[in-house]
Amino acid sequence: MSLVGHEKLADESGLVDALASLTRPVLSVVFPRLRGDKHPLGTISATVISNMLGLSSATPLGLKAMKEIQKASKTEDDSMDSMIRLVVMCAAGFCVFPSSVIAIRAALGSTAPAIISGPTALAGLAATVGGLVAHRVLSRGRSR
Repeated sequence: MSLVGHEKLADESGLVDALASLTRPVLSVVFPRLRGDKHPLGTISATVISNMLGLSSATPLGLKAMKEIQKASKTEDDSMDSMIRLVVMCAAGFCVFPSSVIAIRAALGSTAPAIISGPTALAGLAATVGGLVAHRVLSRGRSR
């Protein structure tokens, strides 16, 4: 899958690598099996940040991250574990700036369309942490 538009620009400009280095401490804890591999972490970082900002590029970046996880993983269990973690992080909805919802609220005449940002971020953060904890608890029986 090739990237288009701003995703390609971000990759070619080195932004993906820069995001990876900024978020590496957190992502290394969440994705311990990818610690030494810079490029998958960079794409995962771009995916997560895109999702946090409410941008539409999270899906194509997520698909690219899945392919990179598969390439970087030594076993199928390693790749599945990392992929599940990425899906949980994206699906849980941690979004600091829900741009689509804010735009809809503004279009409908809200006097404070961005007021939902705080509660939305807290709910998404709780869902993300809960999902990652549930994955960890439920996957304990599998071989590591």
